[in-house]
Amino acid sequence: MPRSGVYLGVSAHIMHQWQRTLYETGFAVTRIPLDFDELYIEGALGRIDVIQGISPIQTLVPRPGCGVGPSYSDNFGLGAFPFHTDMAHWSVPPRYFALICASGSSNVTTNFIHRDHILRPQEQVECARAIFRARRPLDGRQIPLRMLSSDIFRWDALFLEPANRAAARIASLISDRLSTAKQSKVALEEPGQTLIVDNWRTLHGRSAVPQASDKRVLKRIYLKSVS
Repeated sequence: MPRSGVYLGVSAHIMHQWQRTLYETGFAVTRIPLDFDELYIEGALGRIDVIQGISPIQTLVPRPGCGVGPSYSDNFGLGAFPFHTDMAHWSVPPRYFALICASGSSNVTTNFIHRDHILRPQEQVECARAIFRARRPLDGRQIPLRMLSSDIFRWDALFLEPANRAAARIASLISDRLSTAKQSKVALEEPGQTLIVDNWRTLHGRSAVPQASDKRVLKRIYLKSVS
């Protein structure tokens, strides 16, 4: 069973429940059959975000890092992943993503902090003035990125850097608060357990992977919307 959130089955009534949980907390847990395909995902979870160069269904396995590279696995390997927004360096990060357990572990958790638990309302106003830039240009271009724009909140201390004074102040504030902010944890232990994450309202990270859990396998799917 997950250590936080609500465990829900898939049906018309329950789907409404996990959607509500997703809206209220920024993440929800459900279950799908492991022999799913893209058509099933579109009906059970939501509309797949088709992204050029990225497989609609990706396989995530723990692997040693090399200390530097374009992914969190490259940089942190089997160590803990710090809190971040997936694809924060894109002009529009994916709205949601799903993590589906193929081979689970009770010793590895996905961790969450809601933006409202690290930023007061008046500070969120300042976030709208905070401009960041990617540490490495995307497709050769350097695009200014607002930390908070409409519903999109983004944070990534690894791949983004402040580009104005407001961003530097907010970045320092968030870095200080992340270590003590209220967080939730979910361990995907059983095949078919599925975690849906609101990538615009929550930050997520991963606990370190002990050697006994190095066979953990998840499937990741980016979603434009939820069903």
